[in-house]
Amino acid sequence: AFIIADAIGLAAFSITGAQIGMVLQLNLFGVISLAFVTAVGGGIARDILVNDVPMILRTDLYGSVAILIGGLIYLLGHLGWINIFT
Repeated sequence: AFIIADAIGLAAFSITGAQIGMVLQLNLFGVISLAFVTAVGGGIARDILVNDVPMILRTDLYGSVAILIGGLIYLLGHLGWINIFT
């Protein structure tokens, strides 16, 4: 159950960070960076508070997923398939 909730949180915060980057009209690097920092930052804070090694330091899957989601949001926004600016 914990892994499913963590995956949903990772995706949700990646999307949120990427959308903020798109609203601020950042380039691809900026959008991906915001998606990454937003998604990974919360998980690191949570793991540190419970005195655990942060998940991002144990596996690179989290960072990769955040980067992929940020790139996908950037691509879809520029193709006009999603409307970020409403």
